This record gives sequence, structure tokens and C-alpha cells, in this order.
Amino acid sequence: MSYKHKLSKRLALNHCSGTARSVRAAGGETSRQHDTPATIRRAHTWGTWYRSLPVVAVLLGVLGCADDSSLTNPPDNSDIVQLRLWPQDPTVQMGDSIDFYVVGLTAQGDTTLVEAVWSAEGGEVRGKGKGHGLYKPRRSGRHKVKATADSLSDSTTVTVTEAPVASVEIVPGSAGIDVGSTVRLTATMRDSSGNELTGRTVEWSSSAPSVASVNGTGLVSGAAEGSVTITAASEGESGTSTVTVTPTQVSVASVDVTPATVALVVGAGQQLTATPRDAAGNALSGRVVTWSTSNGGVATVNGSGLVTAQGAGTATVTATSEGQTGSA
Repeated sequence: MSYKHKLSKRLALNHCSGTARSVRAAGGETSRQHDTPATIRRAHTWGTWYRSLPVVAVLLGVLGCADDSSLTNPPDNSDIVQLRLWPQDPTVQMGDSIDFYVVGLTAQGDTTLVEAVWSAEGGEVRGKGKGHGLYKPRRSGRHKVKATADSLSDSTTVTVTEAPVASVEIVPGSAGIDVGSTVRLTATMRDSSGNELTGRTVEWSSSAPSVASVNGTGLVSGAAEGSVTITAASEGESGTSTVTVTPTQVSVASVDVTPATVALVVGAGQQLTATPRDAAGNALSGRVVTWSTSNGGVATVNGSGLVTAQGAGTATVTATSEGQTGSA
């Protein structure tokens, strides 16, 4: 997007049409301008040219005549005694660009766009034609832009501002944690073009801190069973993530097998029951249990704990859950 100085929208001159028209300044004062070549190029003094409305009218008149052949004996750089760069002290956002123009003034009061060498801080100026350069900023701050023609030069200061935040994205968009555990969320800010923005302030919040809280870096801590919305906000824009907190999974500390002993005749069967327990002795439900036998020739056991006698002798049947075992 090219930046156009706001004054350019308030002034109108036909391209070297030779007609007269009124040009109104921001303050309401009207300056009568004839845009014949001789009149367009005429100014009373450089100070008046630069400080008043005619300076903009003259500049736009010159810009309207892109071909110097339309001017009567246009001056060359050797006749120019002063340069003026326009616009002065503009502001532009990162990601945008701004057009600059440099005009020369002769001792006789004539004006013309001049061939100039451009230099810039905090970005670069690309020549777009005679007297015209396009400045593209690379970093925010206040930077100097300068135009030089022979021994003459003029400069201005460009204020480059950061592009505002247009959206905030949180990754992951949803997460699940146990009570007492944590998950890290990351917020990414982007401008209206989708470019990632860095160095922006982010404020984190939780819809239900009693269920899950979040600190200033996006670390979420589960406190109780439930679901919460975590929000990251920056410059009036925000993004969200849903975090579901579930009860902490208690580990199996032991496994009880009942009955503890069984006597069977060959071909008979007995159902065994395994009960996983926590460290406090509380029974735990929903745990996976696997069964095994020490001697399949004496007794076999299926996946549900049903033991079948196969022959005379003794066998140990074992139930295992989460690394803990019990036997009969």
C-alpha cells in the first residue's frame, strides 16, 4: 500500500491543461492557480513556495506534467539553487510504503522535478522516476530520508510505527490435563496481512481460576475437575483455548486375588477375582488386569480369571495391573 500525503487529496490540477482553477487549503483559504507551463513553474520566493499553499500547488502542477517536454525550457540541475523534499515529517506503518518527491528551484523562481540520489535510514528508497522515490521501512522508529542532487540536498524525518495487532491465535486450541498437572499455551499475534508480530504485550486470563489458572507466560495449572476458557489478549484483540481438567489418575499399589487358594479336580473350574488398590488400600475401578499361570499342565486361566484344572499338581495363578501383582 503506497502512502499518499493527505494534502494531495485536497488539491486538483489538470495535467498542463492551460486552464485556471481554485485550489483550497486546509484552512479554507483559496489560492487561484493557472496551470499553464509558465505560471505553474513560477513562484515569488522559495520561502513563500515552501510555507504556503502555492508550494503544494506548484509541486502538484509539476507532477501533473510527467513529461518535461511539456514545459517551456525546463531548467537543468545546474540552474537549481535549492531543493525541497515532500512530504515533510510523515508517518507510515510497518508493511506500508510512502512516496517522496524532490523539487528544485532556480534563481529565477522556476521549479522542476530533479534527478536525485536517495538515501534512507531504517529502510530503503527505490527510484520511481525523475524526482520520485518510494520509501519502504524495515524497522520502526524515526528515520532520516535524504535526496541529493549535485551539491544540493534536502531531508526529512519519517516516523515508522508498528502495525497494530489484528488477530491472536493460541496453540494448542484445546488441551486436557489432570488435576495438579500443567500445560503450556502459546499466543501468536498477527497483523491484518497475517504477518507474525513480535514484542507485543499479552495478557492471559482464565474463565474459571478455581478449575484452572494461567500465569503471565501462558502456563495453565489444573486445580479441579471441569472445563475452562483461557484467553490471550493483545491491543484489543484476543484468542482463546479450551482446557479440560480431569481427576488425577491414582496409581495401583497392590492387587488382591480371591479366593487365595483353590482345590479342584481335573476338568473343574473356579472364577478368581482381582482387585487393584491404591496406597491407602482403596479399591480402584476401571484398571486393566492380565492373568497368567505358572504351570499350564496343571491349571489354565483365561482373560477374565477363570481357572480350569488340567492335571494333578500345583500351579500359581497371577493377576497383574500397572506393574503390581497378586496371586492365588
